Amino acid sequence: MHTPPAEHPVEPGPRVVLRLLLLQHRFYGASTPFSYGSGAKTCSSASFAARLADPGFAGVSAACLDYTCLGSSFSPLPTAGSEMCSGAIDSSTDPFYEGVACKGAFASPSDNWLSEYSWLACAGKMAGSTCAGIAPSPFAQLQADGQTIARLGGDVDSATTLSADTSYLLTSQLFISASLTIPPGTTIYAMPTGQAPGDVAPAIVVEQGGRLIAEGTAVRPITMTTVLSEAALASSEQAQTDTANPGLTNLGERGKWGGLVLLGRAPTSAGSYASNFIEGISGRPYGGSDPADSSGSLKYVRVWHGGAIIGADNEINGITFGGVGSGTTVEHCEVALNLDDGFEFFGGTVNVKWLSALFVGDDAFDVDEGYQGSGQFLFAI
Repeated sequence: MHTPPAEHPVEPGPRVVLRLLLLQHRFYGASTPFSYGSGAKTCSSASFAARLADPGFAGVSAACLDYTCLGSSFSPLPTAGSEMCSGAIDSSTDPFYEGVACKGAFASPSDNWLSEYSWLACAGKMAGSTCAGIAPSPFAQLQADGQTIARLGGDVDSATTLSADTSYLLTSQLFISASLTIPPGTTIYAMPTGQAPGDVAPAIVVEQGGRLIAEGTAVRPITMTTVLSEAALASSEQAQTDTANPGLTNLGERGKWGGLVLLGRAPTSAGSYASNFIEGISGRPYGGSDPADSSGSLKYVRVWHGGAIIGADNEINGITFGGVGSGTTVEHCEVALNLDDGFEFFGGTVNVKWLSALFVGDDAFDVDEGYQGSGQFLFAI
């Protein structure tokens, strides 16, 4: 996190509250429970403790936590009477937070909010799932259904509404400066990033003043994914995704297109809002003085197989929030198999609930530049 300059005052430190980690942090199958840091970065709070304990997942094997070996018996839900559902459980007077019976990303042993739309459910890798599955080949599926196909890319500078009866091919970066409404059940297929010098990854970017109204449902989510078939996704290539942490990440099914980026006018700690740009998206600033700014509404939105590399240590996150304000609704969104971070918050005040980050190449959830939002029910594997 950067220290906020005087001209852009924000509260010190992020105010994000993760329901994944509360009071006593439990770690299963780890030799070291947690790094408390050193020097000025040491966490000395008396309430911050960690201990090794079996949290009591309903169906999680410490021997398999990767999408290549998970099966239909996998379940991250807590079991009744387990470590996650006993002892002290945080409560809050803030109306944003909902009451829970268990610690973690799920409010109770029966609260499987992923079962109908998550990649885990649709890929047959979760117990109790009801998703119909993932089409093995988007092109074949489109031809079989006889659907209308339309191209997306360029600028949305007037109010526009897509159709769930049309399949969209994202062939370039799409910049939204007005309002774009995406109805439930719509799928956007992104073309692969070009290999020529200067080629950029197809991505959807909501600019300052623009609004994305993407409100799906559990049974009719909105999907943004690659146009490549399941059989064409696997890759043995490796890439470094974080210069601060040397090491290579296997691309696998990741990095096939860009991702979703929202740019708002809420405060950040950046020194200059005019020249503050998201990596991978140049010339589109974010940040400002309106903490209640709205970039629209995201509900039941799935972003899969993104994070394409467009330069050295320069990948797009699954869903990026740059200076996004609290007037924006973000609920039941998922990033799966992204090469870089799942969700990243550069400043801003947006609050989030029911987010899942699956098998990403870098951080599942990342906050920077004085993020001041709140979060509840955040799941990562």
